[in-house]
Amino acid sequence: MKTKQLSLPNTIASPQDLLQVTLEVKLYAKWYAHETIRQRVSKKKGAPAPSLSPSARQVITDWNEITELSTRSFSTLITTLEIYARQTETITITLAAPAPASVKQPLIAWCRQNISPQIFVSFQFNSTLLGGMVVRHGSRVFDWSFKRQLLAASSSFPEVLRRV
Repeated sequence: MKTKQLSLPNTIASPQDLLQVTLEVKLYAKWYAHETIRQRVSKKKGAPAPSLSPSARQVITDWNEITELSTRSFSTLITTLEIYARQTETITITLAAPAPASVKQPLIAWCRQNISPQIFVSFQFNSTLLGGMVVRHGSRVFDWSFKRQLLAASSSFPEVLRRV
């Protein structure tokens, strides 16, 4: 087996996303096992493969690059995904408005590239931030919101408004 480690695609951002992909992989592994046995003993056409989400398809494709697909390797993949679900840390990003996919994907990619390839990123929104973002990881909070900037410069804010 190669030493390359499975990395999660950026479309799997939360533990819930990973759980959904794990369930899809389990269904596919069950179909694969039945289909492998059927091909050995019969020439009849088998059941069609279960439909997979793009995320699950990507995970299986990436896993196939690491090791050859077999019933045993699917079992290892499922165990690996379950370990990721239990042990992977989560970072929470709070924005001033709900984040569209065009905002989420680059943030997830940046976190996976600079923090950890397996980190989960959850998104929340709070309109009282006025803009910017608040990032939470464990007990640490990094606040780059406009609200915090305004409160930090509350003494100079009226002066700035008078000049406008």
